[in-house]
Amino acid sequence: MINPYKKNAKLVLSNGIVFPGFFFGASGTAIGEIVFNTGMTGYQEVITDPSYYGQLLTFTYPEIGNTGINFEDSESNINVKGIIVRNFSSNSSNWRSKKNFNQWLVEKNIIGLYGIDTRALVKILRSSGAMNGVITSLDKTDESCLEIICATPKMEGLNLSKVVSTKKQYLWKSHTQTIFDLRKKYDESCKKLKIVAGFAIDPNSLSKDIVRITHYNLNDNTVAGLEVYNKPIFSVQYHPEAGPGPHDSDYLFKKFVSLMLERC
Repeated sequence: MINPYKKNAKLVLSNGIVFPGFFFGASGTAIGEIVFNTGMTGYQEVITDPSYYGQLLTFTYPEIGNTGINFEDSESNINVKGIIVRNFSSNSSNWRSKKNFNQWLVEKNIIGLYGIDTRALVKILRSSGAMNGVITSLDKTDESCLEIICATPKMEGLNLSKVVSTKKQYLWKSHTQTIFDLRKKYDESCKKLKIVAGFAIDPNSLSKDIVRITHYNLNDNTVAGLEVYNKPIFSVQYHPEAGPGPHDSDYLFKKFVSLMLERC
C-alpha cells in the first residue's frame, strides 16, 4: 500500500542541500538554475515569461494554483522547467478559469514540487546567489542528482536569446511619437525603425516642496527614486531585489522596517 504522507520527490541543490517534498504536475527529472519570484498573483504569466526559460522557479507566495488556468494570460508558449511551492491547490475557483492547474502543468511537461520550506530555500538563494539544482520524482540518489548537476553547464554565458526570441520580423509602419518615453533608431539602408520604450517620471512634474528625488538612472538620467517630505512614503524605479547583488539595496529594506517600527 502506498503511503500518501511519504514524500515522493526532492530538490537537490548544487551545494548538496536536499529538500524532500511531494511532486505534482508532470513526473520525471528537471535540471536548471533555481530562482525565485515574490509575486502574490499572476503565476500563469510568470511561468510562461520567456525570461524564466529553462529555470526552476520558486514561488514565495505560499499557495499557487487556486485560480486555475485561463486561455488569455500566458505570456508565451515558452515556460519554466519546474516550479517549487509551499503548497498548491488542486481545486480551481475563478470565473475565468478554463483548466485545472495540475492538468496544465502535465500538458506543458512542467515538474512541480511542493511541501518544502520555501522560505529556507529563498534565504539560501539570497545569500549564495542563484545556483543549479535538480527536481526529481524518480528514485534517484542524492549523489546521482549531484552528478547530473555537475555535468550541466551554468546558465551564465548560455545563448538563450536564440530560443526565446521571435522568429517573425515585426515592422513599425508609423513614425508617430508615442505618449511614453521613446528612443528610436532609424536604419536608412533598410527603412526600418527600431523602438526601445521605457516609462519614467517627468522631474518637472514633481513639486520640490512635496517630493525629493533620491535616485537618478546613470544611463539616461531619468528619475529612479523619490521620497515624500514628512510622510512615510518612498519608492525606487528599479527592482531592489535584483542584481548585481542580493545585498546592494539592503538599506532600502532597513529604511522600510524602521518606518514601520516608528509606528508600532
